[in-house]
Amino acid sequence: SNSEIQVFRECPRKWYLQYYLGLAKKKKETYGPLRLGSRVHESLEKYYKDGVLVQDTYKEELAKDLEVFIASGDDQEPDLVKKFNKEAELGLAMLEGYLEWVDENNLDVNLETIGIEQQLQVPMFDGKLILQGKIDRKVINKDSGKISIMDYKTAISFDVFDKTYNQSEQIRMYSLLEILSETEHRVDGGIYRVLKKVLRAPSLKGSAFKEYYTHLSRTDIESYYRKLVNTLQQMINVRDRLDS
Repeated sequence: SNSEIQVFRECPRKWYLQYYLGLAKKKKETYGPLRLGSRVHESLEKYYKDGVLVQDTYKEELAKDLEVFIASGDDQEPDLVKKFNKEAELGLAMLEGYLEWVDENNLDVNLETIGIEQQLQVPMFDGKLILQGKIDRKVINKDSGKISIMDYKTAISFDVFDKTYNQSEQIRMYSLLEILSETEHRVDGGIYRVLKKVLRAPSLKGSAFKEYYTHLSRTDIESYYRKLVNTLQQMINVRDRLDS
């Protein structure tokens, strides 16, 4: 997956521990950036797929985390309880604010969903590995005809996305998988919708939400493919040496 590839590039030792040995934290996280992002993502996914209210899905996911939180004994620590509850309130406010923002700016009016939770897998190097990815939502702009992969992110600020959104390898990976899988709809680019981790209040300066569109050319995909093949070959070599 793109996640595994990025971990391998950034820290081979972490890749070895997490992916090769399959190690994970003994204690399941019930709060923090990853859980907040997962709850928000799951809520939006079900909203666009089945029309389930974001509040219902969020509260359902929150209830699961609360069970684990209590079972772990963290509910005996006042500071942790305060942190859990504050984050729970934040996530719900972010989702409700996001829907208001989308409605106010008519962002979904010209978008038609043509794919939800599309799982793609392509064998590479004579089956030595499988390149895979899951496209959460694919949309077509009814005016321009352009097809985009839609992805949702949560962030403390927009600074990183402002600088790097156009370099996203995640979107390039999905586009490449579609080409190699010979799917019906070729992707023209990606749309990131970023939800800022803030409670919307009258005193808030600027928007708490932002949308980024990145266009993909044939040159982009070819360049990414060359870089990807090089990394995958390195991963295979390292894995073979570890196996032996």
